[in-house]
Amino acid sequence: MTERDISWRDQAAATFAVWQALQANAIPTAFWVIYGLLYHPEDRRRFEEETAPAFDKSNRIINLDHLVKNSPFLSSIFWESMRYSAGSVSVRKLTDNVTIGGRTLYKDAMMMLPTRPPHFLPEVFGDDCNEWVADRFVRDGTVPGKKNPGIRAVVPFGGGYTLCPGRHFATNEIISFVATIFRNFDITFCDPSQREVRPKTEWPTLTGLPPDGDVFVRVRLRK
Repeated sequence: MTERDISWRDQAAATFAVWQALQANAIPTAFWVIYGLLYHPEDRRRFEEETAPAFDKSNRIINLDHLVKNSPFLSSIFWESMRYSAGSVSVRKLTDNVTIGGRTLYKDAMMMLPTRPPHFLPEVFGDDCNEWVADRFVRDGTVPGKKNPGIRAVVPFGGGYTLCPGRHFATNEIISFVATIFRNFDITFCDPSQREVRPKTEWPTLTGLPPDGDVFVRVRLRK
């Protein structure tokens, strides 16, 4: 950027945007993966069994490909957490007039497309679309109301020519972090009876949504 005579101020602004992208989605998504597994112990056991071959005896990752390519349940958990917590918005400029639901949008207008509403359509995701369901993207979809639309129905990374270029890095980052955390630490709720938290939708955001309450856990290093 310096070679293109971009000011230090503008370079800082551009760098901050990258920092914001790294922080604003990966951390909330990792939280929802961890929280979902803590809240559903049976899913945690299945997750730990599936991810175990990726680690050596010292609990260090030696096979990232196993987590990325050979762990369908982990993949389902990741995409479900993205669906459940994403608050991202895509922006498009209309190239022509279009009428949707009786309302006309005019050429050259800017349109904001929030990803959250389509992520909670029961006709797409099933009658349990308002819940965090670990196996949503691996179930066979034959049970009435328990649909599996596939991960292409989840669009937290945008689309088209603005599709997030760091989506693969973010995916690998989150799944390796979560797998390592559960491999090395025993995490339990301080109060098992504490209320279930949900994404806080009252806040305007273009990224992952935080929980609507505090979650207190006890973390112990596994021996």
